[in-house]
Order: sequence, then C-alpha cells, then structure tokens
Amino acid sequence: MKVFRDLSIRRKLTLLFMAIAGITAAMVSVPMAVHDFLAFKEGMAREMTTLAEVMARNSTAALTFHDAAGARDVLQVLQAEPDVTRACLYTADNKPLATYTRGGKVTGFQWPEPQDQGIRFEQERLVQFRDVTLAGEHLGKLYIESDLERLHARLRAYGIAFLVTAGLAFILAFLISSRFQRPISRPLLDLVQTTEAVARAADYSIRAALPNRDEFGHLVSAFNGMLEQIEKRDRQLREQGEHLEEEVASRTSDLFAANRQLKLHASALKAAANSILITDESGAIVWTNPAFSVLSGYSAEEVLGKNPRILSSGGQEKEFFTQLWATIKSGKTWRGELVNRRKNGTLYTEEMTVTPVSLQTGEITHFIAIKQDITERKQAELALQQAEEKYRTLFEDAVVGIFQTTPDGRPLSINRALAEMHGYDSPEHLLAEVSNAIAELFVDPNRMNELRQILQEQGGAGRRGYDRASRRHDRRHHRP
Repeated sequence: MKVFRDLSIRRKLTLLFMAIAGITAAMVSVPMAVHDFLAFKEGMAREMTTLAEVMARNSTAALTFHDAAGARDVLQVLQAEPDVTRACLYTADNKPLATYTRGGKVTGFQWPEPQDQGIRFEQERLVQFRDVTLAGEHLGKLYIESDLERLHARLRAYGIAFLVTAGLAFILAFLISSRFQRPISRPLLDLVQTTEAVARAADYSIRAALPNRDEFGHLVSAFNGMLEQIEKRDRQLREQGEHLEEEVASRTSDLFAANRQLKLHASALKAAANSILITDESGAIVWTNPAFSVLSGYSAEEVLGKNPRILSSGGQEKEFFTQLWATIKSGKTWRGELVNRRKNGTLYTEEMTVTPVSLQTGEITHFIAIKQDITERKQAELALQQAEEKYRTLFEDAVVGIFQTTPDGRPLSINRALAEMHGYDSPEHLLAEVSNAIAELFVDPNRMNELRQILQEQGGAGRRGYDRASRRHDRRHHRP
C-alpha cells in the first residue's frame, strides 16, 4: 500500500481502471467456470452411472454361473473407456471374480471391500459400487474406478481461458485508461507543476490554468485565490518589513540611548553620597549602593534578600513602622528621621525618603529608600540648643542690662534688668514702645554711632567699655 500511495495520480488511475477490468473479468468468468465445472462433474458421474448399469446387466450370466472368463470378457469392454482405470466383479459372497486394469498392469493394488451402492469423488479418482441383480436376486457387486484427467484438463482450459480473458481485459483497460484518465490527472499535474514553480521561484503572482468548471476547476480556482491572498500578504509583509527595519533602527538607537542613560543613572546612583537601597514589594532588599555599605557597615552581599529591619535600633515604636508601610503601600512618598544601628553596634541618625515604584497598571513592584546621615547635624543642633538655653539663662538672669539691636537700631532682645533700668515693666513693654533703641534710649546717640562704627571696623568683635548717659521711660536721665 505504501508503494501505491507514492505513485503518481496518473498511474493510480491506470491501475484503478485495470483493477476494475480484472475484477469484472473475474466476476464474469469465475461463476461461469464454477457452474461449468460442477456441471462437468455431474456429467462425469452420470456417465459413470450409465456405464455401471450396462456393465451390471451384461455380467449377470457370468455371476450366475461363476464364469470367470466370461466376467473378464465383460470387463474388457472397458478398454473403450479411457477414463476407467480399474474395475472388479464381486460374487455374492464378496469374492473378486474378475478384474480389469487399464493397460493390463497389476501393481499389487489391493481391491477394496464391497460397499453399498453409490458413486463418489475421492482424491484424484471417481469411485462407484453397483449392485448386480437378476429378478430381484442379488448376484454380486460391480466396482468401477475412473481417473479425473478430463476434469483436470477442463480446469486447465478454464485457467487458460481466464488468463487470456484477463490479459485482454487489462490491455483494453490500459488503453482506455490512458485516454480517459487525462481529464482527471492533467489538471492535478498542472496544479502540481504550478505549485512547484511557485515554491521554486517564491513568486506568488503565478497562477494555475483553469481547464474546466468541475470539482478540479473549483480546486484550481480556490488555489489561485489562496495564491492571490498570499501574494497580497507577502507584499504587505515586505512593506511592513521595510518599515520595520526603519522602526528597528530607530528603536535600536533609542535603546542604545536609553542604555547609556541607564548606565549613567546607575553610575550616578553608585557614586551618590547618600545611602540608597531598593526593596521588592515584600520589603526584601534587592540592591544597595556603596554609600549604604559605608553608612551601615554591611556589604551588599550581606543584605541582599533581607529586610531593612536588620538596621533597626529599637528606638522607634511599632506604630512608627506601621504608619511608614501604610504610607508607601498606598503609593505615597514617606519622609522622616529614624535612629538605626550599624553592623558594629553604633547608632546613627538618618533622614530617609521612601518612594514606591509602580507599573503603568498602578501595581507597586519596588520601593526606593534614600538615606542621609544627619548624626553630626543632630549633635550640632543639640549643642546649639543647649548653648541657647545656657545663653538664655544668663541673659534673663543677668543683673546688668543687656540688649541686641539691628545696625539701624531696631531692638531685637532686651533682658529684664535693662527694661527695669529704663523704667519699663518688662522687656516686652520696652520692645512694644521702642522702635529705635539708639535714638530713644540714649541721651547722646552720636556716641552709640561711634561705637557702632568701631565695632564694624573690628568685624563686630572686640570688647570695650563705654560710659554714656541713657534716658528712662519717664524721660529722666541717668548714667549707669
């Protein structure tokens, strides 16, 4: 079947015509041959039966008188029957009286025991037993054996006739198929050639010829329509390919520029003086810059995959971090200060800004934390606060009058001793009523202007005593 499947359509059609012719010849010849064969066998049986009846009537006298010579003479008549190979006359007591063998040759043949009257075909022979009677008296039996040469000759003749008939049918079928298979095979062959031409030249403008309007015509028409669609899509693909090349070149240029920009940003992040770390949406650290390692004492490898809580000093309450995560999980930026612990155990204060990174869909994927060490600044602020508190204590509790003014004389601060010295109830009372301390509190403002000039020449630094007369709230003069 595989060989048949691989044959061309023309040869398949030819073989199909020849097979139909062979099957037709067989369907016509075989039943006729079988009928004739069976009829011939039946004729042979009838002829044998007739011969046996004649021989039985002719042998009654020999059997009655047990005349063996007469019985042999009766059997010699069978020489005229070339099909008969053996015959035997049995007496009433089943003893052979006379026998006949074709050609007169006896080869040690064992004559069969007499059997009931009947005729049957056995392997390579036809056998018949016949009762010999006279006036109803059983005289003996007749055995006749015939070969089947005539039947075999008939079969050989049937075979030769069938082969000749089949051969003529095959030849006729071949000649007819060569003529009538062309309307079927030619359109298919043309279509195959067109397909090979399209594949070989990659030219989808080629079209197959439309020979007729039957099913093959519909097939060719559909094939041409498919080629037309492919040609159209191929043209569109070429146009899109040309545009795509330009697009790819443009995108590649943009990609290179973006990569350069990313590298620049990455270098900037690595070189940034502020500590930077990036976590995923669950809070696991995925990247840190060198400044983070300098600030915390942890290398990047030590913190990758860990939570930033490894830096926690325990100085912040749980609510602090709950509010922090709630803020950034909502997509907002968090800013604040917190105290963390370095790897070596020392504490430091940092100012931190945490910004969420979101996709276009709004889904948060990462968080970026930018940290600045403000430990020294916080220490300076604390020292300044302590100094201010100390200064304020000295300023407020001093028994001498102390004041500060702007260069143009506007009072900034006045202690209680000075307010009382000038007759005011409190420093606030004096500041509320005096807009120019030099002009309103001193009798000789020029002396204060000279002092201001000297201080400006000395850069505002220096220490010097001055004696000047000042004016009280009740406009009386006094010299402190």
